Amino acid sequence: MGDGKTNLQLLLQSWREEQLRIASNVIIPQSSTELSFNAIASSHGRFSLVHPLSSNNSHLLIGGLDISYFGEQGKTTTTNDEDDEAVAVYVILQYTTSASSSSSPQVAIVHRAHKWFTPRVPYIPSYLAFREVDPMLELISSQLQSHPELKPDVLLVDGNGQWHERKAGIASFVGVKTGIPTIGVGKSFYSIDGIMKKEDVLRDVRKAMREWYNTVVVMGEGMDRADNDDSTTLSYQWACSRHQQHTLVLDTVPIPTGASVSDEVTSIPEEVPVDDVILAFISQFANGIAIPMKGCAIENSSNEVLAYALVGHGGNTPKLFKQKQYHLAMSTSTTGARGSKNPIYISVGSHISLIDAVVLCSKLCITRIPKPIREADLYGRHLVREMQQQQQQQHASGFPSNQPS
Repeated sequence: MGDGKTNLQLLLQSWREEQLRIASNVIIPQSSTELSFNAIASSHGRFSLVHPLSSNNSHLLIGGLDISYFGEQGKTTTTNDEDDEAVAVYVILQYTTSASSSSSPQVAIVHRAHKWFTPRVPYIPSYLAFREVDPMLELISSQLQSHPELKPDVLLVDGNGQWHERKAGIASFVGVKTGIPTIGVGKSFYSIDGIMKKEDVLRDVRKAMREWYNTVVVMGEGMDRADNDDSTTLSYQWACSRHQQHTLVLDTVPIPTGASVSDEVTSIPEEVPVDDVILAFISQFANGIAIPMKGCAIENSSNEVLAYALVGHGGNTPKLFKQKQYHLAMSTSTTGARGSKNPIYISVGSHISLIDAVVLCSKLCITRIPKPIREADLYGRHLVREMQQQQQQQHASGFPSNQPS
């Protein structure tokens, strides 16, 4: 038993050394000029409107990587227990834009591949890359050899990048080892220091939303007024025509704990959830609102922002906005679409700036999850269901199940 514990300690030590090596090789450019995703349109208080610049690249290739697990007795699982079968999925989406059109880009899946595997090591928090990264890298390598013309401009990985104890999450492994600009997208909150909790992030998100609403919508700072309108309320027409493609980014100083941010929001009926109304305003104004995250990472002695929590992106249309009229922004003819309440957590893998990563992810979200990762996730779930049905049929017929390939 003692030897087993010693072996585990030696293994973890070697993994930590590899993580530090990966972190030291992460490259973060000032701005990803090839993608042209970093331009400050204007600032309102502590918030900047960031939008993509015009780009000569009319065909943007975005890759998405995700892992789905197939648990005991053929059940789809969100956990990743030892000996579970798993499938890695890699998709590439092509976004085609026209210089003569301001409409949304056309999107097509141009590559899709998967690989079944049995993880060779158990899941240990902060060491996910050593369990999942190899099949991802194999899929990317195979694609680059067979279809080099489809080399992605950016890779999105389901998992964290620099938002990690040693600034080396799975997305950083992918970015460093492939040399392709890579972004980590965390679907759930991960505490890198054991101190910051999801509740803390949600508190900061709530404060930031109210700060933006009270500064910009209520007080009208930095806003253009509609003709013949002397109110201080943001006009729907202004929001939609001017900045629908932008992303709101809070400055790099998180809201201090205990800071006084008023919960008072004027002109919103009491029976309506305040957060829904603010999110509806945000979705009319931008692709989302991003809140900086600083954790006490072991290798974050400079205390820089390592990630952003993004909310208000994607979106749906709540019934309450179809039935009621709020300010100039909401009416029966201009239905408010509320973005996601539940954050995603965006961090750099490598070879891309953090602001560019945030702007790109916010633009790729039709739902809460950026479309390339969502497509990989949906296909992985489809493969798991197929395998489940196959095993059920084989069990019913008395034949042994086949190993997935």
